[in-house]
Amino acid sequence: MDKKLLYTVIDNVALQYQEKVAITSPGGDFTYKELYDASEWLKNTLLQLGLKKGQVVAVYMNGSFDYISCILAVNKAGGIFMPLLPESPAKRLADICERVLPAFVITTDAHCGEAIRLVAGLSFFSKEEQLLCYSAAEQCIERIDVAGSRTVWKTTTPYPAPPVMTGDDSCYIIYTSGSTGEPKIIEGVHKGLAHFIHWQLNTFDVSSTDRVSLLAPVSFDVSFRDIFLPLAAGGTVCVPPAAVRAEPARLRLWFADMGISLVHIVPSVFRLLTKELEHRGAAPELSAIRYIFLAGEPLYYRDAINWKLVAGDNATLVNLYGPSETTLAKLYYKIDLTLPDLNDTGIVPLGKPITNTGVAIMQGNTLCNEGEIGEICIKTPFRTKGYWKNEALTSEKFVQNPLHNDHTDIIYRTGDLGKQQQGGEILFMGRKDGQLKIRGNRVELLEVEQVVATLSGVKQALVIPHYKEDHDILLICYYTGSEELLPEQRSVLNDYLPEYMLPVYWVYLDEFPLGINGKVDRTALPQPEALLYSTKAFVAPHTSLEKALAKIWSEILGLEKIGTQHNFFELGGHSLSATRVVSEVYRKLGIEFTLKEFWSHTTVASLAQLLASKYNTEWRPLPVAPKMEYYQLSPAQKSMWLASQMAGFEKAYVIGGVFVLAATVNRDVLNEAFKTVIARHESLRTIFPKINGEPVQKVLSPEESDFSIEYIDVGKSDAALNTIIDEYLDMPFSLETGPLIRAAMVEENEQHCILVLLMHHIISDAWSNKILLQELLVAYESIVNDTPPSLPSLPLQYKDFSHYEHSRQKELEKDRTYWLKQLQGIGNEAALPTDYDPKQVLTNISATTGFKLGKTLSVQARKYIQVQEVSLFMLFVSTLNILLFRYTGKNKISLGTPVAGRQHPDLERQIGLYLNYVVLRSEIQSGFSFNDYLLLVKNDILNAFEHQAYPYYQLATELAGGALKAGHPLYNVLIVMNNASLNADDKDIQDMKRILGFSGYRFEHKYSKLDISCFVNDEEEISFSIEYRTELYNPETIASFGDKWKQILELAIKQPELTVGDILYQVAEKEEQAFLMDSMDTIADEF
Repeated sequence: MDKKLLYTVIDNVALQYQEKVAITSPGGDFTYKELYDASEWLKNTLLQLGLKKGQVVAVYMNGSFDYISCILAVNKAGGIFMPLLPESPAKRLADICERVLPAFVITTDAHCGEAIRLVAGLSFFSKEEQLLCYSAAEQCIERIDVAGSRTVWKTTTPYPAPPVMTGDDSCYIIYTSGSTGEPKIIEGVHKGLAHFIHWQLNTFDVSSTDRVSLLAPVSFDVSFRDIFLPLAAGGTVCVPPAAVRAEPARLRLWFADMGISLVHIVPSVFRLLTKELEHRGAAPELSAIRYIFLAGEPLYYRDAINWKLVAGDNATLVNLYGPSETTLAKLYYKIDLTLPDLNDTGIVPLGKPITNTGVAIMQGNTLCNEGEIGEICIKTPFRTKGYWKNEALTSEKFVQNPLHNDHTDIIYRTGDLGKQQQGGEILFMGRKDGQLKIRGNRVELLEVEQVVATLSGVKQALVIPHYKEDHDILLICYYTGSEELLPEQRSVLNDYLPEYMLPVYWVYLDEFPLGINGKVDRTALPQPEALLYSTKAFVAPHTSLEKALAKIWSEILGLEKIGTQHNFFELGGHSLSATRVVSEVYRKLGIEFTLKEFWSHTTVASLAQLLASKYNTEWRPLPVAPKMEYYQLSPAQKSMWLASQMAGFEKAYVIGGVFVLAATVNRDVLNEAFKTVIARHESLRTIFPKINGEPVQKVLSPEESDFSIEYIDVGKSDAALNTIIDEYLDMPFSLETGPLIRAAMVEENEQHCILVLLMHHIISDAWSNKILLQELLVAYESIVNDTPPSLPSLPLQYKDFSHYEHSRQKELEKDRTYWLKQLQGIGNEAALPTDYDPKQVLTNISATTGFKLGKTLSVQARKYIQVQEVSLFMLFVSTLNILLFRYTGKNKISLGTPVAGRQHPDLERQIGLYLNYVVLRSEIQSGFSFNDYLLLVKNDILNAFEHQAYPYYQLATELAGGALKAGHPLYNVLIVMNNASLNADDKDIQDMKRILGFSGYRFEHKYSKLDISCFVNDEEEISFSIEYRTELYNPETIASFGDKWKQILELAIKQPELTVGDILYQVAEKEEQAFLMDSMDTIADEF
């Protein structure tokens, strides 16, 4: 027996416990003798079939007696087993097989048909029957050709001698998701797998009496723990029926029936099991469980306490963490449930390294001190060999220990960030983070841009890739200059660039669109119309209604022509622009229809057909309110007013920003421009005094508003400048006396000055801010040129809208009825476990973290939503729901999201608080496929938007029994989609640069309105910002929250056929890698 070869250990155990049950499964019970006999027979058969040492055998089956005997046999014969989960996408499995080139594929009768279809498309698969159908119980192998013909293989003696094996030989191949878009294929070794199993066996006293559940899919290396650990101890592997894994109620009963003593489980499933026990009561039923090993996602102390309350303290909970590249877990932390003062807040530490493992946290090549954040690096002689036949990637991740160069000393760079806390445990702190390959050729986009820039007349060039459905990549060149290039001028590039580097599409622009940060806004670049119509022919509109719709679409989408058969969202539309279409059609054509109807009629042709069947309704302007001294607050204002009265919220509802302008800006002219805009919009000069204890609106005259920019000179000190700005941002507003808009101009240096512009949210919103900016620029320029400002007349003001809101309650009864039914029984459904006591929240101070989706995944996301006919917003809501389901275990998830509240066309150019909120409430079950769940969420969102007119404040008040005090009682997680149309667009940025010398912007919001607010920025590389209350959550908690969201998004986009439960299971297996430096120079290659 060689302890570094697990199959020899298990053979030795089998001799001791021949008649003991080794595997119990839906297919029956199997003894150690039966397991030994089956694996020996298959070993000999594989050797007779010609399997050589180091060759790969793909095992296409689920966890079973057949599977376990098969992988043991492959190792005994000197081979490397590679699990293929039959439920995995066939193309993904085919890609993996093409890369690995297995010598054989072994399956069972249950999956034979699928296996034949799989191997039939493999380029390397020969006609010599490499596909084998195996039955362990019958000790039978059939060779199958791609036509399905079977031939029973008859073994003969003597059998070939198996090769001599060592612990350094390869043992298995496993694959994980890769950042490049294709799976990373990892090559594990015998001694690595054996080391972990022996460590776990000895550390936790695993014996022949233990019964271990096999819950993980075989394609995950977690399953190796469930299989090899009990078999190495003489225990029993317990395989549940497929339906049991997904149902906590069944799992609870199965655990009890099987007498399970050791469980490997992910925390999300653990929480669901705990909830089930809370409802049923089951401590006696699960008294056999000694250890519960949790891995793959954060475990909270609250989870441990909840388990203890329903199941007692008989079981010990153990956190396990470790990347697949270093072989299963390399870090652990025990939770002693018997402690009377068990911590009830925060995340359970990840712990310390297992034996013969060293971990260092490093910044570059320097070792971090305690508390410093750095990259997590692992040293162990029991690591894998790296990535299958990918030396470059292996050498990138497995590198020489930078702490010395005395000898070869390999460590694994995880790419994860962590820090060592006092006591030695590690906390996970997040992740670190324009080359293409076109038809196998590496392309640097910068090189193409530099060559284009040499063409006569070109000022700037930007080249971006376009990904076709057939995976080909075409280049688009955007350029500015004196004039549009002719084809013959562009042909000069043929002399400098190979064919695959030549741009296929060319777009001439006067100027590049810029974002608020001054960089090119790639999402605002227009798609080449030739590209839009390259895959679907342009069909011109014919009827007058089609022509009218095409014109509206053209104006909103910024395209010269619109075909009748093209999907609105494929042409660049999104939810907000769709809302504008509904509004514009009503205003210009007098036809009303809903946003939900638009989502079902997304071409000009289909929308025209819908609208032709509707009655033409005359467009009705909003009525003007009677003149009064005081006006009622709108429901949105009332909600904002109440929230602002609460302790800790006084400064939370401030909007605006800090703008870097040229020092040459005329201060007096800018002040007059502000006064011009304030005089136009009553909302900007409204205050909120109390009459008989109730707040009211009072509109001041332009003279009474008394606006004036404050000028501040802080000298040349950057510190003083920042202090002044921070103090100004932190000044509270008085709602009763006003003013509720203020501005300060601060000298920075001879080139720049700083404009700080702030408003209370009760008088404005994001849409209004854009209007304010646009009108301010027009007013400034008109004053400079001594001409009247060219601004549209305002037929109504905010007080008219507020009056209208209160007068149309009967019109909204249908919306009210919908919401009361939709939100029946609503509770705190998205509440996450907090790190600190919520009762101690006093200031609502916030912090922000975030992540980027990456350019490739952003492209894939946009392709996916086009195929599914959904929006990015719907995709992000669906995945956020799955994430919250994982944390809370609740089957109904409620999120909040803002809506513009400007359905009527008269409101498009108004400044004021028109913003409303809707509750997005959806049911979720682990058995839903993501594709199906996305469509369910789409329907829920469209229904919510169809009924968005009903004021959130009134709804929340009614559901609270008329006693609403403030805040957002129907949700505590907000999601906001930041589309370019809602913020300053390219023309606004260009005008700011031209008129005011604008060169930068910043606004750091210090206070949070909700527990968690998620902001999605629809850019070329989609980015996410997560704002959270620091009095509730640690930074690492929210960093993990964001990391899991990104993982869920990647799985949903790439494998949308997965169920919600499968997605959560796979996310759990992307180990959060945080470890401790422990004897880096003294690790031995011994057990």
